[in-house]
This record gives sequence, C-alpha cells and structure tokens, in this order.
Amino acid sequence: MAPLILALTDENSSVRQAAKAALRQIDRQWEISETAKLVIPKLEDRVKHKDYWVSQTAADTLAKINDMQQRHIEVADQVDPEKQKRELAIAMLTDTLRDMDRDLRQAAAESLGRIADIAVVGPLVSALDDHDEWVGRAAALALNRLNWNPGPEDSSRADKMKSLMLKV
Repeated sequence: MAPLILALTDENSSVRQAAKAALRQIDRQWEISETAKLVIPKLEDRVKHKDYWVSQTAADTLAKINDMQQRHIEVADQVDPEKQKRELAIAMLTDTLRDMDRDLRQAAAESLGRIADIAVVGPLVSALDDHDEWVGRAAALALNRLNWNPGPEDSSRADKMKSLMLKV
C-alpha cells in the first residue's frame, strides 16, 4: 500500500488518479492505517518538490492522513453516551445521599438500588449508618436487591443491614 500512497504524489495526474482509486478499493480508510503513518516522512519530503502538482498533492495527502487519524483518535476516545448518563446518574444520586432532606436521601438510596452497577455498593453501605432509620432501611433494601455479599470487614454493617430489613 505504501507505493500507492506515494503514487498519489506522482507527476502524472493519471497515475495519481489510478493510485487514489486503487487505495479506495483496497481500504476505504487507508488514511488511518499504519502504512499511512510510515510514509509520512516521504510525503513531507515531497512537499518540497520543485513540481507544483507533486508538492500540492503531497501536502493534500498529508493533510488528509493527519485529519483522518485525528478523527479516528477522537472517535476512539469518545465514551459511550449511555455509560456517561449512567455515571452521571450514579454521581448525582450518591451526592444526594448526603443531602439535608431525609426524603431525598431515602429516594436516592432506593434509586441506587435499581441501578445494577457495582459502583453504587460503597455509597449504599455508607448509607446504612444514616442517622435516619428510613434512609438506612432504603439502603439495606437496595443492597439486598443488588445481592451484596459483605466481606469479613463488613460484618457489623451486614448485621445492621439485616436488622434494618427486619423492621417494618
């Protein structure tokens, strides 16, 4: 593929057009290939060529490679929108567990129990110790819904969870 990429800068326009067509047939996204990265130094040399068309097409090809590779990086770095919403909801609900309003804390604990994500367990375990029994109970029910299995270090909280769930 490297010779075809370099042929994009050939002095003959027919060769440039044939190379362009061949590259598209081989790989529609040839600009993001490793081969394209490897020929960048040669293309940079051709930008200084005395023939205008060689210089111009080399510059255009470099710009296209750089642009496509940048877009490819941006797309790869994008986070799944659904995951972003979920993380934002967890963060907001976790913050709400510390609100002054008991009803809001209770609603947040109940809502976190409906989110099947391991990230909510820590805040819910902490909410077991809320000074309001109903908030603690909501946290206990949420942890139960998530099938939380306390470790040995959480034995006191596991006992508290059981006692809160037994209260009506």
